[in-house]
Amino acid sequence: MERRPDRGVKTRFPPYRRFVRGTAVALAGLVLWCAPSAAAEQPIFEAQPFAVTLIALFFVAQLIVIIVLLVARVQRARAAKSLRESEERLRRADGLRIAKQQADAANRAKSEFLSRMSHELRTPMNAILGFAQLLHDNPKEPLRPPQKEHVQQILKGGRHLLDLINDVLDLAGIEGGVVALAIDDVAPQEILAECLDLARTLADRHGVALVDGATGRELPAVRADATRLRQVVLNLLSNAIKYNRDGGRVTLGCKPTAGGMLRVSIADTGPGIPPQKQGQLFQPFRRLGAESTDIEGTGIGLTITKRLIELMDGRIGFETEVGRGSTFWIELPLAGEATAGAGTAAASAGSPKDRSGDVRTIRHTILYVEDNPASQKLMEEIVGRVPNLALISARDAESGLELAKEHRPDVIVMDINLPGVDGFEALKRLREIEHTRHIPVIALTANAMPGDMEMGAKAGFHRYLTKPVNIDEVLDAVEDALEKVT
Repeated sequence: MERRPDRGVKTRFPPYRRFVRGTAVALAGLVLWCAPSAAAEQPIFEAQPFAVTLIALFFVAQLIVIIVLLVARVQRARAAKSLRESEERLRRADGLRIAKQQADAANRAKSEFLSRMSHELRTPMNAILGFAQLLHDNPKEPLRPPQKEHVQQILKGGRHLLDLINDVLDLAGIEGGVVALAIDDVAPQEILAECLDLARTLADRHGVALVDGATGRELPAVRADATRLRQVVLNLLSNAIKYNRDGGRVTLGCKPTAGGMLRVSIADTGPGIPPQKQGQLFQPFRRLGAESTDIEGTGIGLTITKRLIELMDGRIGFETEVGRGSTFWIELPLAGEATAGAGTAAASAGSPKDRSGDVRTIRHTILYVEDNPASQKLMEEIVGRVPNLALISARDAESGLELAKEHRPDVIVMDINLPGVDGFEALKRLREIEHTRHIPVIALTANAMPGDMEMGAKAGFHRYLTKPVNIDEVLDAVEDALEKVT
């Protein structure tokens, strides 16, 4: 006969039930013991006082045991429930940790993708816009009027494509949650004055007057990301200028509101926005009919502006009247008691650089470290047009370091994404070499994401320039670096 495996002793009753059963058996025995006394019609507590006392004590002890066992059982149930809850919390915590790790990995992948896309798109644009600039402004071989007009169209189309690339990547970064804001107390006068100064050239080109109704008085500081606030105000100013009428006016205003916010308003005298189109205003790639005109734009700027303002805990809105114009406004939270003094921006923004001692009258050498042949050729053409500037080139950081030690150039212009050692590591090694640590190093790269620029500033580059190149900007940066070494 097959023996069943021993699964342990199983009982039908919990322990306290066994005690109750035992008590019943003991009681039955005592009753039998006391039966003669009952037959003699003598009270049991008189005939058997000891037995009665024993029975009473036995019952009390059984009752205490039952109570203790019940309490122990309740405590075990509570402990088991607490253990299950703790395990569930641990499982949820593990799930949240894993989800956070996955989200962080996804954000890193998005950031790397956007950075890579920015680099890959900007690199060919560097050749297109760079050589188009050389064609357009060539004093030795000036273009005929029709040719110059053709090149202007290339430049216009290339810059529009660059704006589209920047806006699409910016919007993708915001929507993907990979844009990190540095929220701090910001002085609005400085940013508004800088934006007005930057927008003045565009306003002059369109014949639009800029009216400053904001920076001439003291304004409270706001909580915002300074770089992104500058981007928002510039976008609104640019729109107000481009979509204005000839001889129109753009007015910048600024005032605190009753809700603890600072409102910045930009009013134009343009045609206004028809009611049927107002619902599309903040949707991407909606230009509300302007796509059929020669007004430049991508249709993404207001979408980005709205997202950025909301990320800074602000609000955005507008009022418009057909035939009279529109007023766009943003509101940002005030920064407590902090205030920004008026006049700081005026002292810092309007002082043009003194170029009386032009360093281009002295012979200087530039080392350009770049692995892209088209970018190298472009830099050769740029430097070749400047008197007293000589160029030596290297295709990787290791060769650049050797040339720097051998020739000791006055300025080094360096790409970041180099084969082998990148630009950041190359800069670090240059600073460790006695003969090269004093040489200004300018970054010229297609890595143009905000995080890349912050890394460049922290690394110690003299300037951080992004591709596609602006020839005047590159030459100004080189000249500024040369002034520091002469």
